[in-house]
Amino acid sequence: MTETCPRCKGTKVIRGYACPGFRLVEMPCIDCGGTGEVDDVRRLWREHGATLKVFRTSRDMSLGEASRWIGVRPSEWSDAEHGRTDPGELLGRVQQKAIGDIRGKARL
Repeated sequence: MTETCPRCKGTKVIRGYACPGFRLVEMPCIDCGGTGEVDDVRRLWREHGATLKVFRTSRDMSLGEASRWIGVRPSEWSDAEHGRTDPGELLGRVQQKAIGDIRGKARL
C-alpha cells in the first residue's frame, strides 16, 4: 500500500536554491525517489524516526551529542530521524545504551 509523499506532496520533485548563482532548482524528491508516493515501509521508517527525535529532544541533546552518545555519524542519526533510512538499528542502539545507563554503566 502506498500514500502520497509527505515531503513533495506527490509532485515528485523538491525545489531549492543552489550554487552557483543562487538559482532555483528542481530535483527528484529524496524521500520518495521521484515517484510521488511512499510505501508502508517508508511510512514506518518516518514514524519510528520520529521516536528518535522525541527521545533526543526530550533530553535536550543536539544531533551531534545524540550521535556521539551511540557512536554513529550525525548524518546517520538525521537520516534515521527523518525516515530516509531504516531507524531500527539506531533504535536498538539507543535502547541498549539507555539500559546500560540505567544500570549505572555510563552517564546519560
